[in-house]
Amino acid sequence: MATYWFWDRQGNGLQNSLRGLLQGLLFEIIKRIPAYGSLLFPDHHLITRSGWQRDFPTLHELKRAFKRLASAQPSPAYVAILIDGLDECEGEFQDRVKLVELLTQAAVSTHIKVVVSSRPDTAFEATLQGCNRLQLHNLTQQDIQRYVADTLFSHPRLPYLKSQHHGQEAFYDLIQAIVSKSEGVFLWLRLVVQSLMEHLNDCNTIQDLHQVVDVFPEGIQTLYLGMMRRIRTDHRSRGYQLLQLARRNIALSDTLTPWHYATADKTLPEPPCHCLTAICISLAHGDVSTVLSQEITSPDPETLRDTKEKVDNRLRSWCAGLLETRGPPTSSSDHFGDPEVHFLHRSVAVFLDRPEVHLEITSTIQETHFETDKLLVMGFLARLKTYSEVWRKWNIGCPSLEWNYIEIILRLARHAKDWAFSTICDILDELDRIMTFVKTNYWTVPGHWSEAMRRRFEMDHWTNYFPWNNQWAGRGKITYYGDKVVDYYASHPTFVSFAMSFGLAEYAISKLRTVDQASMIRMEGQPLLSSACRPPPALVGIPGAIRPEIISHLLQLGADPNRAYASITHAGASTTPWKEMLTTLHDLRIVCIRGAQQLADIVTSMVISGADPNAEVSFEERIARGSASHFITRKPLQLIQYAFIDKLETPQTALYEGLVYHDDLLKEFRPCTRSRWGTYVGNFVPFESLRPDWTVSEYPWINHFGPLQLPDSDATGLVPTEVDGIKHMGCKLMDLLRSKGAVADVPAVTAQQRRRHLAYYRPWLARRFGRGSR
Repeated sequence: MATYWFWDRQGNGLQNSLRGLLQGLLFEIIKRIPAYGSLLFPDHHLITRSGWQRDFPTLHELKRAFKRLASAQPSPAYVAILIDGLDECEGEFQDRVKLVELLTQAAVSTHIKVVVSSRPDTAFEATLQGCNRLQLHNLTQQDIQRYVADTLFSHPRLPYLKSQHHGQEAFYDLIQAIVSKSEGVFLWLRLVVQSLMEHLNDCNTIQDLHQVVDVFPEGIQTLYLGMMRRIRTDHRSRGYQLLQLARRNIALSDTLTPWHYATADKTLPEPPCHCLTAICISLAHGDVSTVLSQEITSPDPETLRDTKEKVDNRLRSWCAGLLETRGPPTSSSDHFGDPEVHFLHRSVAVFLDRPEVHLEITSTIQETHFETDKLLVMGFLARLKTYSEVWRKWNIGCPSLEWNYIEIILRLARHAKDWAFSTICDILDELDRIMTFVKTNYWTVPGHWSEAMRRRFEMDHWTNYFPWNNQWAGRGKITYYGDKVVDYYASHPTFVSFAMSFGLAEYAISKLRTVDQASMIRMEGQPLLSSACRPPPALVGIPGAIRPEIISHLLQLGADPNRAYASITHAGASTTPWKEMLTTLHDLRIVCIRGAQQLADIVTSMVISGADPNAEVSFEERIARGSASHFITRKPLQLIQYAFIDKLETPQTALYEGLVYHDDLLKEFRPCTRSRWGTYVGNFVPFESLRPDWTVSEYPWINHFGPLQLPDSDATGLVPTEVDGIKHMGCKLMDLLRSKGAVADVPAVTAQQRRRHLAYYRPWLARRFGRGSR
């Protein structure tokens, strides 16, 4: 069964389009029945994908794949397709007609059934005329009448009002008026009945209730606008602030690093998304010092009950019911009683995005200097303090709501340009203190861990257990290298190192100034310079993480770009900060002249500081199905030419487009331990050019199985003069490397070598998959 719910798409452009619909449905089908992969996309089901276009799948390819799905004989499986809210699919009239024609043609197939729900739409009426249909608003009429009557009868005053003169007839007419005006929309019905229940407390006759229904606006959007207008003038500013807080909270979910939760043999539960709770809302008009001074302890039931009642009252009076609490939460805190705060309906968020509504809200709260992101950070920090004991249930290496809170705090702190810098430092220091306390008091190691692993756990900083770190990515268990503590090495020996991975340059520099910088630079574990040059693989594609100023600062302090250390990312193999920077240079694509200049400045400063001009960097090169791959070596000259020249001349492939077969795509559930040659993870976006409201791609296959940025089919946007300028930078860097003695004597892998290597694996492929490989 493949499903697609347009009502759940929050106005996202791709997901509300025909391409998004087809892409989502085909993804679900191939995910459940991998055999459909080669059937639907035969042109791309090959040994290598060097010929893949970067915008795969195009809309044309998706349409062809959908037609193949309908005409497949024999079919690998029966397919049921369910689509809700088809009328919300964006596009021109003719495109919508063609979409319905595509679905009706598929429904004729003997192995496909299609169920579609939609509001009345002229684009669909004629095309679906010969199909079986149900008019839901007619079928639910009796249910609506029963709901209205039963709810109103629950009020103690209704029997008395019905007993008055013509009261029985008036009550019947009232129900009919409500049913007729609701047009089958249960949300509208719920709100009007809620209003009637309030008026029953002081009305004189049932005819008074008719007046309430008569003035109640028709249509959801008009209804929401009317609810906003009912907010009292003295409450409007604070109510709009809370609406803005809730809307921003939803948008922040798109900045979270996608969790790689698919495995070769099963699909793990999707991790909980961060959410706004009553505790977060209760602090919306407090100050930072209150949160910072709060103790790390669970609230007593009475305090929590009072907080919930206080927040409920605020949402009713300040937001006119557009926000509400729901509980118990469905997250990892479900036993602790802090209810989540949601919009009355998902469509409220879309309503708030209307230009005229957004302008009204922002202009109203602008004078109050309301800092939405700062208050969210305060709320999430308080949530971590208040529910610290929830960590007792956490399994090491698994995602959780609390880790999402931590990631969002780091993200928002990075863009907090309007906050006092001392406030940012205090918040991040407090986060470190909270999590150090949590690791010491609440985290427990699995029973199967060896003594050496337990001792390592005691030595590790808490940031090494961040689930999105490559040490844990895609696995629910520890990956441990070596059997002795003397082999100890950590991704992040300190919180400063972790902050560098998130691009918190100003904070990291300020903390370095408060300690013995020389000892910090030389401390055991992953060097600070390496953290600044390359975040963990799962974070490499997050824009703005590489900050030139921190790299320059570390080099000025005497950081050694050639310092060798054992890397968890490379399974214990030795690497250096210089090699990590070169790998980052390979993995990120230059898309603007400013970014090119920053990368060139970083390379120049590292070379001048003594970086090895002939360092060798290894890359994975997959040449056959499954795990058949080998490693190739490249030197700085080759990598500089590749990054600044070759990438601009030859279209590159996004990382996981380089997978061999589609069922490999389903098995690749975590980032590679090594970068894959000739692919890229994302674009290099200078931090200064990054908008605070950036989002991670919603591209379904990418979110589940690989790179964090959409394989961008668009050109980089560089004009010819900019391309020439970037190439010139590359030539200058290569000249600088040559002046330091650089050579490029590592030969590229020839076609003959590739065929010889593939021939070596062909018997293994035949044994494993029952066929050879071309």
